[in-house]
Amino acid sequence: MELQINAEGQLLDGEGNLVKIGEEEATVTNAVTKDKMNATIQERLARQTDKIKTLEAQAIKTPDLERLLTELRAEKTQMEESLSHAQAEAEGKVATQLKTTMTRAEQAEANLKVERESHVRTQLTNAILGTVGDKFINPAEDIVPRLLSVHKREPVLGEDGKPTGKHNDLFEVDVAADENGQIKREFVPVDKAVEFMAANPKFAHYVRSRNTGGPGSSAFSGIRATKRSELLTPKDKSEFITKHGLDAFKALPA
Repeated sequence: MELQINAEGQLLDGEGNLVKIGEEEATVTNAVTKDKMNATIQERLARQTDKIKTLEAQAIKTPDLERLLTELRAEKTQMEESLSHAQAEAEGKVATQLKTTMTRAEQAEANLKVERESHVRTQLTNAILGTVGDKFINPAEDIVPRLLSVHKREPVLGEDGKPTGKHNDLFEVDVAADENGQIKREFVPVDKAVEFMAANPKFAHYVRSRNTGGPGSSAFSGIRATKRSELLTPKDKSEFITKHGLDAFKALPA
C-alpha cells in the first residue's frame, strides 16, 4: 500500500483518504514533509545566494576600496606635510616675534638708560648751577660741561656695608699745585669742585671777579703755565711775567 503524509503529518492512502488505525486517524509526529523539506532547502538556498551576492559585491568593490584607501593615505600624507609646514611656519613666526620682542626690550632698556642719564645730568646741572652762584660769567657753558665730564657717582654704604639707596656725586678736579707747578687731582663734592675751579688760574677767564688775595692765599699759588695759550688775558700774562720773569714767558711754547 502506498502512503503519503500531508502538511499536518497525517497518513493518506493512494486515493488521498485518511488512514485510520482502529477508530483514530494515523498521524506521524515530527514528520518532515516534502513541502517542509522544499521550504528548508529554499531557505538555505536563499541564504547561500545572499552570501554569494555579498561576496561577489565585495569582490567587485575591492578595487574601489583599494582606490579609496590609496586616496585616504595620500590625503593623510598631505595633511602630515601640511602639519609639518605649519609647525615650521609657526616656529618661524615665534622666532620672529621673540626677536622683535627682544629688540623692543633692548631698545626700551636703552631708552630708559638714556632717560636716566639725562635725568642725572639734569640733576647735576641744577646742583652745579645752584652752587656756583655768581662766581662765573657763564657757568652753564663754561663750568657745567667740564664738571659733568669728570663726574662719578658712588653709593652710600650703611654700617652693614650694604648700599643704602643714597649716593654721593663727586667731581675730579685740580685741588693743588706745588712750587714746580705739578697738579694734584682729587674727587671732591660739587661745592669743593666749584671752589677749586674758581681758584685755578686756568679758569680765571671764566670767573666774574678774580680773587686778588696775596701770595700763598691760593692752593694754586705755585702753579705755572706750560704754554702761552693758557695765559688768555693780558692780566694772566702780566702776572706770569711778574712771578716768573720775562725770559720764562718767552720760553713758553705757543
